[in-house]
Amino acid sequence: MKTFLLLLVAFLLVGCAPASTPQPAPPQEAQVETTESLKSSSRSTEAVVPAGQSVEIIGGDEASLREFIQRWLAPVYPGAPGGMTTVRIGEMPADLSVDVPLPKGARIAGSVQQPESYTQIILDADLTPAQVTEFYSQTLSSAGWQPAPKEPQGGGFVGSTDFPARYCLREDEAYLEIWSLEKPEGMTDVRLNLYAPAQAYFCQEREAGSMDEGMSLIPALEAPSGTRMMGGGSGSSGDGSSYISSDLESSLSAEELLEHYNAQLVSAGWELVEQGTTPVVSWSTWKLTDKNGKAWGGTLFIMEGQLNPEKRFAMLSVERAP
Repeated sequence: MKTFLLLLVAFLLVGCAPASTPQPAPPQEAQVETTESLKSSSRSTEAVVPAGQSVEIIGGDEASLREFIQRWLAPVYPGAPGGMTTVRIGEMPADLSVDVPLPKGARIAGSVQQPESYTQIILDADLTPAQVTEFYSQTLSSAGWQPAPKEPQGGGFVGSTDFPARYCLREDEAYLEIWSLEKPEGMTDVRLNLYAPAQAYFCQEREAGSMDEGMSLIPALEAPSGTRMMGGGSGSSGDGSSYISSDLESSLSAEELLEHYNAQLVSAGWELVEQGTTPVVSWSTWKLTDKNGKAWGGTLFIMEGQLNPEKRFAMLSVERAP
């Protein structure tokens, strides 16, 4: 417990910053192909996107929008990779080396085809995210695709949409990620990230490697629907102690969030010891015996925000039993 409190104090002193996901580097030149002209307009337009956010576009005509897309996708740093990026509005690339199925009635918003075998397809589907996942599970399996190997063990607090469905076609012929998120108007935003051929490590089993022993025992803890991840942190010590933390924004109480995460710890093999709730914090303690017979303890707590009624702070620490 002493180690746990020290970790908490250290975290509150140093703070944390939200993590970002690296994207494939685009090439120096970009070509834009459209299936219909963009109407000239100086009015602003606003598009509703997933997660309740919005994107407002002010001004511009077809020429200026084409220039913006080309310059947005073309890197300016020295040594950037060469090649051609092709953006298609409202259609898929016609020269994909593998067949990518689409749900019936899907509307294609566009696609971006980059060098180094990467293509992203953006579409709307009249299905729920769960139905989209099931559609690709059945359709891809019948076409010879297999679920991609699982990531190395270890996790932390993650958003409800941080896990795509991942598939491989044979050893390295192609790799496909399917991201899906329900939009406010009822449709589902689907992003298909295709690598053909696949980069070698996408479809190979990977070991946890040098991951800290305690950190490898922390499962991925998925946030409830409607809960926003506002940043997080993690750390380990030489004696096997590890922690992960996250700032959350949620309409759920600390006690409700605790019950949500408790269920996932049980599914990951942890055994609940006890739990409790105060007006400020909800907590639970855990125990686990790993595959080598070592005993571990864990503490999860969710703290209510004092200034923002929907602000929460979550932290899970694990340490080897003496």
